[in-house]
Amino acid sequence: MKYPSCIGEALCVRFMKIPNWFRSDKTPGKNERQENVEQEQIPVNIHRSPVLKLLSKKMAEDRKFSILDTGPPLNKNIEFFSQFSCKLYIDDFYSSFRDFDFFAPADECSPENLFSYLLPFQKGTRFDIILLWDVLNYMKLEECGYLFNYLARFSHPGTVLFAMVYTRREISEVPISFRIENRERIHYDFNSSILKTCPRHEGPSLENQLGRFQITNSYLLRNGFKEYLFTCS
Repeated sequence: MKYPSCIGEALCVRFMKIPNWFRSDKTPGKNERQENVEQEQIPVNIHRSPVLKLLSKKMAEDRKFSILDTGPPLNKNIEFFSQFSCKLYIDDFYSSFRDFDFFAPADECSPENLFSYLLPFQKGTRFDIILLWDVLNYMKLEECGYLFNYLARFSHPGTVLFAMVYTRREISEVPISFRIENRERIHYDFNSSILKTCPRHEGPSLENQLGRFQITNSYLLRNGFKEYLFTCS
């Protein structure tokens, strides 16, 4: 497969079939909806994803999506989205956080300039779905707020954002790589055996950083992941 031109450092891939734009089946409320999801006996590094299942159902409909994947350009994920007709932007935000400390005080870089550099999009770009994966776990709360505010500039009312927050005490020192197996299962690869303390961004402290986004759904999984679906107002 040959991939089309890039936007900045972002890989842009277009697929043919046109899926439907996301509308929540339920009216979003002010309070978080939380569910404990039973995980069947499957390999340790694969989990069933309620949010991916929900998004897959919507993408199978007949309107176009513009999707931002902030993970690395993994073949499995590109192949997964190729079954839908969508415009897929891939910008390896993970890699930037793995390799550099852009928030070091000595850098004197404003949050707006930082995210404009890491996630450079053309004026007028608007996404329907944003995949943040687990990157929030590797940022301070105020940095999460800057990121949500920046992404809101490229969102419209109804844009949804998929993110995972860890509930365990310790996490890998660098973000995990997530590979989509099918419409409801995700395989995850640890990129380091070294552990660090988990910040556990949850509750009002996280909600205060969301800006135009609000929690639509959350699912607490047994593997120490909590999946969130945020919706832009």
